Amino acid sequence: MEDRKIKIHFISFGILAAVAVWYAAAQFFLVPKNEMSLNSSIKTGSKVLANCEKIYELDPARLKFSEARKEVGKFQYTTVVDKLARTHGIGPSDYDIRTEAVIKRSNRQTQGATMVIKTVDMMSLTSFINEFLETWPGLEIDTLDLRSNDAEDDWKATLRFTYTVK
Repeated sequence: MEDRKIKIHFISFGILAAVAVWYAAAQFFLVPKNEMSLNSSIKTGSKVLANCEKIYELDPARLKFSEARKEVGKFQYTTVVDKLARTHGIGPSDYDIRTEAVIKRSNRQTQGATMVIKTVDMMSLTSFINEFLETWPGLEIDTLDLRSNDAEDDWKATLRFTYTVK
């Protein structure tokens, strides 16, 4: 019987020793690793915050973006594209737009269009796309294909749009 008690004490002591070793190892290896991960997250967060502050300094209107995303009037590709293209230096002879039929699914209506801009510089194209997407929240660009016209900053752009009425 006493022999059995000694075995139980040795087993209990072995278990306690294993737990103590595990706890010490966890403190030695895991806590510093978690602390390094936390420090890395803090550094990344401060970089993101600094970038957000730069964006605010350069373009404070972006904070009011959600308020400005009110659709203006009824959407028609030809009318909207003509107005925005002229505003961004893309002449009527520089592009061609083909619209598709309106498709009705459940409570939504979608309409696709393909726009080919024969010649455009990158600044005009990006400002055109930016204003287009900001003004019409139901609009998405499905594809954008850019090809160089063999001149500096002269591009041919093919855009595929889908407009969804919610």
